[in-house]
Amino acid sequence: IYQVVNQPLSQEQNPDLSEEERYDLGKRTLLHGSTVHGSQVLHPTLRRNPTSYYHRAGPLWDVLGDAKKKRNVAVIGLGVGTCSTYFQEGESLTFYELDPAIEDIARAGFTYLDDGPAEVKIVVGDARLQLEHAPDHSYDIIMVDAFSSDAIPTHLLTREALSLYDKKLAPQGTLVFHISSRYYDLLGVIKSTSANNWIALGKWHTEKNLQAFQDDAAYCVLHRKGDNDNVAALREAGWLSLKGYPNECAPWSDDYINTLRPLYLMLRPQSWKNHR
Repeated sequence: IYQVVNQPLSQEQNPDLSEEERYDLGKRTLLHGSTVHGSQVLHPTLRRNPTSYYHRAGPLWDVLGDAKKKRNVAVIGLGVGTCSTYFQEGESLTFYELDPAIEDIARAGFTYLDDGPAEVKIVVGDARLQLEHAPDHSYDIIMVDAFSSDAIPTHLLTREALSLYDKKLAPQGTLVFHISSRYYDLLGVIKSTSANNWIALGKWHTEKNLQAFQDDAAYCVLHRKGDNDNVAALREAGWLSLKGYPNECAPWSDDYINTLRPLYLMLRPQSWKNHR
């Protein structure tokens, strides 16, 4: 069941504010069960700021922020449309969303899609099937943002899926996975499945230095082997190679997927945050 909930600021932390002020400065959140699928600050002057996993102090800024050229981007998973805040006039953004109800919620309950100056298109249906219809080598960035809940679309992480992304990405293109999850350690899956053709890097933003309206965020970026300039820029921004990542999984394919392994790895002590 989807829920759209208005959440005021805490009275305990903001004793000088009236109840009305706490609501005006609070946020609106889309929940699916206990999983957050995006939020937006309610106050008009702040509502264009990305929140939750997508905030500008997190890893996503390194990938989507401060663009040097106009981009054509695909995002698999709409949520409430928060990613649209990173794009400017003249840029193209296509969301691939499985559930048509999510598009209705994003348009009726949130304003990200209407506020953004970029050209936004929403394609409803299974992302792998719909992405086949996109022109080859047309997307500068493909971002896969569908793994936050407890039921992940595993077919978006297989070798065959990576081959499709490779086919649709432009030269020097960037493949991004948002892998924030309470249940699955997906870094090992991505490391092993992408090993033959991609350079994989990861970065996270943890609760130790979070500000208001920010959540823990973990991302993985893949570049084709040989794309050394883009990889070097990410390393300078603090992204870490997955080559020495300690957790291992067998590569996933359309014929072999094992969700128990990343579930088990998430239950173990998390040494990966200290990985260099």
